[in-house]
Amino acid sequence: MNTQIGALIASIKRQLATLYLHDLTEWTRGDDARFARMVDGRGKSTGSPEQWMANLHSICSNEHILTFYPDLPGEVGAALASLRLDDL
Repeated sequence: MNTQIGALIASIKRQLATLYLHDLTEWTRGDDARFARMVDGRGKSTGSPEQWMANLHSICSNEHILTFYPDLPGEVGAALASLRLDDL
């Protein structure tokens, strides 16, 4: 794959990780409706803390992330540890 495309994919995934961490942070600070507001056109829930954790795991194990942002998995792990989400 083209290096520029891989870098672009990694950059997008890094931004997604930032957004997922923001949502989880706000949720742990008491924004209980954070995930309730995430619905599709039929009102079906599209987000949950468990899903966001799974998405973060997927991002951190992505080959492009590991190539272009090798420190990101550690940073995400530290951020999640500070949120104390062990019960998820």
